[in-house]
Amino acid sequence: MTRRRRRAAGLTLLALLAVGWGVGQMLRDADPPNLFVEAPARAEVGATFEVRLSADEPARYHVTYAGTTLSAVEYAWTATPVAAPGLQELHVVAEDGAGNRSEVRRTVEGIVPADVTPRVVGGARPGAPFHVALDVTPVDAPLADLTVVVDGEARVVHRDAGGLVAFGAVPLRRDAGRLDGVVTWRDALERDRVRAFAIPFGPLDTPHQDLNVDAGTLSVITPEARALEARRLAAATADPRDPPRWRAPFRLPIEGRGTSGFATSRTYAPGGPVSFHVGEDVAVPTGTPVAATNDGVVRLAEDLPIKGGTVILDHGAGVTSRHYHLSAIAVQAGDAITAGEILGEVGNTGLSTGPHLHWEMRVDGRPSDPMAWVDRTRP
Repeated sequence: MTRRRRRAAGLTLLALLAVGWGVGQMLRDADPPNLFVEAPARAEVGATFEVRLSADEPARYHVTYAGTTLSAVEYAWTATPVAAPGLQELHVVAEDGAGNRSEVRRTVEGIVPADVTPRVVGGARPGAPFHVALDVTPVDAPLADLTVVVDGEARVVHRDAGGLVAFGAVPLRRDAGRLDGVVTWRDALERDRVRAFAIPFGPLDTPHQDLNVDAGTLSVITPEARALEARRLAAATADPRDPPRWRAPFRLPIEGRGTSGFATSRTYAPGGPVSFHVGEDVAVPTGTPVAATNDGVVRLAEDLPIKGGTVILDHGAGVTSRHYHLSAIAVQAGDAITAGEILGEVGNTGLSTGPHLHWEMRVDGRPSDPMAWVDRTRP
């Protein structure tokens, strides 16, 4: 064989070996890369979210989402697209050096999670009622485990015509200061959220009254009478979990001359203990009709030794109105009452020095200024 023929044969052999190696490589790389994808089902609109990618060999990754494609060549890579509103397809491609491809398609929902802003109205002084309005944005955003705590006490959240609300009253025997509050909830991304607020209030500045009640009138106050009334009033408390039963503003139960206002300090006898008046006294003739201040259910309707003829009306949400010293009672426990319906008549029964109505408004049993409720659906 000539040298030229030997050289040609050698080149042909090298070519065949190269082709064979290439074919071998193609045979070895025929399988696509094993692709692993981790991505959330939901993400906050406008924020980046993580798409974690890995494969069993180096690969070129392409992540396409909401019209944008991100790419990189790595063994493992974390892409961070920006979440778009609504349901969007997430398309992931991994391509190895031989052109083999693996694909994964997922759906990611872009949402605007709920934000809750508390707004406090009222509560300017001890005994003042207040409400905490909860503004939710977006208004239809899902949220869970919503709680409101004020001064260490959980307040039940209700929904009325104005939205979400919690009611309360500043404790009567408090110096000027503030009540600290916090709203907590869990948003649609399963995140625990917290928003703090405060209710500042000033001092209690009310007049003092020395009533000098005669001994005969005071004789109704006995340990037995106190114990009986405590039991009967405790049985008439309202469940704060009940929804508000009222829709219209509260009204005066009666019109007349105010004789003793809410939170007035008073003594019943010279040198006697000082107490706070926890209602509003209105002097009118005996027999004057007393109307329901708003819709509710009668929880107590009977004569008591100290408070006299008594009607307690449960308005829902832990709010009650109380009416004492009645000469006649026109309702009974369990009656459903509408605003303006007659509950009874003014009298001079129990611990009383003249015909008048003692009217209270309480939140979870705590006294609040009755006049702060008049002409309002929220105090």
